[in-house]
Amino acid sequence: FNCPVVTFKEINLEPAHGPEIEYITNNKTGFLIEDHTTDTLIDTITTYLNSPILREKMKAEIKSLIENLCSIDNMAHGIIDAINYNSNKTK
Repeated sequence: FNCPVVTFKEINLEPAHGPEIEYITNNKTGFLIEDHTTDTLIDTITTYLNSPILREKMKAEIKSLIENLCSIDNMAHGIIDAINYNSNKTK
């Protein structure tokens, strides 16, 4: 939906959301909040909403990510590769 994800970078040294967090590039496809405070979360969202330039830049980054990395073709190839890998292991 061309909308960036806002999440905490990590909790207790673990990613806050795995494996999807791998698709978030801070200030490009989303925001990774490091200090875990509500104030920082609010400031980040407010900055995004108040900056048309940032919104358009991030929209383009998200679109590129989806088209190039998260395409249906890439997902299908990943599934086929996993099936082939498992088939080769059992032979």
